[in-house]
Amino acid sequence: MAWLVPFARLTPEQQRAVEQPMDGSRAITGPPGSGKSMVLVHRADYLRTKYGLPPDSFKLFVYTNALKEYIQADSTLIDLPEDSVCTWDSWCCDYYRDHIGRQLPWNRNDRCPAFTEMRAAVRSHLLARRLPRPLYEFVLVDEAQDIDAESLSTLTLISRHLMVAMDQKQRLYEEGTDERQVLEALGLKQENIALINAFRCCPHVHNAAACFLLDEAERGKFLAQKYTPTKQSETVVLYKAADYHDESENLIRLVRERVNMGERVAILVPTNRLAIGNTKGLQEAGIPAEFNKEADHTSDAPKVMTYYSAKGLTFNSVFMPYLSWHRFENVPTPPEDLLFVGTTRAQDWVYMSTSGTPLPQLEWLEPEIGRSVSVRQKGEEVKPTGQSLTTDDIDIL
Repeated sequence: MAWLVPFARLTPEQQRAVEQPMDGSRAITGPPGSGKSMVLVHRADYLRTKYGLPPDSFKLFVYTNALKEYIQADSTLIDLPEDSVCTWDSWCCDYYRDHIGRQLPWNRNDRCPAFTEMRAAVRSHLLARRLPRPLYEFVLVDEAQDIDAESLSTLTLISRHLMVAMDQKQRLYEEGTDERQVLEALGLKQENIALINAFRCCPHVHNAAACFLLDEAERGKFLAQKYTPTKQSETVVLYKAADYHDESENLIRLVRERVNMGERVAILVPTNRLAIGNTKGLQEAGIPAEFNKEADHTSDAPKVMTYYSAKGLTFNSVFMPYLSWHRFENVPTPPEDLLFVGTTRAQDWVYMSTSGTPLPQLEWLEPEIGRSVSVRQKGEEVKPTGQSLTTDDIDIL
């Protein structure tokens, strides 16, 4: 199921972002679902076509491999060269091996490259080289708020033109930057374009997501976004299960139901360990679920992934099970930030469930109970899919 829409169907402000002049740096801001990733993909195609650029003269940097594969999988409208879309860290790894040393700096504790040290070495090498001309005609960066300020400054060294897209409300990593730091790194006083007149999430999903924003001013701006209607809206469901077994059984039943409707489905959990376990459980129940790191984004099989890996992706329905305190107590990101990002991955419907000791953040949904959120307990029917719940259908428990 394609997520990328034709250029002609973009909003006027999205089209204006795509066609910005290729001079200096540009920054785009917008809430989740406003089309930032889509704008960058269209811009890559627009610039390479307009200026007749070869495949190796530009890059689109994304934050996760999941988003890279998600973009590359949807080539129905735009077939970007495979190597033009990658993560910033993978590019730094390649540059380090090609120009500095074959052996990457290593983090023994995490058993992975020492990315901070590697990025610093790449920057130092580029500064010492004093490139006569940038390596790329243009570079586009998604999720710029999750890239450190030094890396953003490095990007200005390798590209003739740089455009970044960001949303401070979706920052999940401590090493990331706020909007002010991003603009300073790019030498800008303010963003060039704010995408505010298009919104992917349906009203009920939108309202539920807003409950997880602590800042009142940010919440107000978020709620002011204009929804682009796709179909009748369904209320968000919060299921209070009797125990883990009951929670898992209900999850399997409803995932199967949504898959049979032909929807793109995601099941989001806080850790890879939970994701692997739930993938196995769904597969044993006869549902062809795919774990994020092994997922084929050209298929409509339900994807099981962490909240972090889901950033930038879009699904019809999003399931967020096991919202119990002990599942999140060792996760470094505040639960409300994960819940906000997870909820806004959904275009049409969100299902949450909990057993044991619920996350206290779920209580923040209370103002929307009876309007955009339906609460159910074991023994109560979760309304059949494809139907919109009204306040008459909802029991406030």
